[in-house]
Amino acid sequence: MTLLSYCGYALIGLGPAGVLLGTVLRKPFLLIVVLASAFFWLLTLMLIGIPAKLLLVAEGSSPLLVFLLLLSVSVQESVRWIYWRLCRFTESALDALAEKQSKAKLSALDKLSIYLASGLGHGLAHSAMFFLALLTPTLGAATYYLEGCPEVPFFLAAVLASLGFLVLHTFSMVVALDGYARKKPKQVLFVLGLHYAAALLMISSTLASGCAFSITSSLCCGFVSLVACAFLLWHRTSGYVPLSIEPS
Repeated sequence: MTLLSYCGYALIGLGPAGVLLGTVLRKPFLLIVVLASAFFWLLTLMLIGIPAKLLLVAEGSSPLLVFLLLLSVSVQESVRWIYWRLCRFTESALDALAEKQSKAKLSALDKLSIYLASGLGHGLAHSAMFFLALLTPTLGAATYYLEGCPEVPFFLAAVLASLGFLVLHTFSMVVALDGYARKKPKQVLFVLGLHYAAALLMISSTLASGCAFSITSSLCCGFVSLVACAFLLWHRTSGYVPLSIEPS
C-alpha cells in the first residue's frame, strides 16, 4: 500500500461529501449547521458505543449483534426527532430575525438546504467514527484480508461500506426532517425502515464470503436514499423561483 492508495481510499469514502461541502461553503450559515450537526451526532454515536462495549464484552453472537444494531438504529432515530426540534427552533428564530429586519422568511428551499447540511454533518460524523481511523494503516507496505472476505481487501470493503452509509445518512436526513416538518409519517417511516434494513443487512459481512453482499446492500440503500431525496427536492421545488433569503 502507498500514499496513492491512501488518497484513493480517502477520495472514494469522502469524495461525495467533499463535493457537497464545497457547495455548503458558499453559505457560512450552512457550514455552521454542518459542524453543529457533526458534533451532535458524534456525541450520539459515542453514547451508543457505551452499551455496545458492555454487550460485546461477552463473546459475540448473531442474536446479540442483531439486538445491538436494532438498539443503535432506534437510538439514532429517536435522536433525529430531537434534532428536528432543534432545527425547528432555529428556523423560528431565523424567521423572527428576518421579519424584524423586514426581509423574507425562510423559503422551502432554504429549509431543505438546512436539512441537507444537517445530513452531511451526520454522514461525516459516521465516517469519522468508522472510517477515518482505518486510513492510516493503508500507508503500510501491504494490504489486509479477512477470512470472511477473501475476495475484497479489507480497506476497500470498509471504504465502500462507509460510502454507502455516508450517502444514506446525508440524504435520508432531508427526507426525514421534511417529513417531520410537514407531518408526513410515510417519509419518516421510509427512512426508519431503510435505516433498519441497511444496518441489518450488514450482518451478512460476518458470514462466509458475505462481505460482497453487505457492501452492495449498503451502497444500494445509500442510492435509494439519494433517489428519494432527489424526488423530494424535485417535487418541492418544481417551478421554484430563486432563494428568497440566504442565511448569513
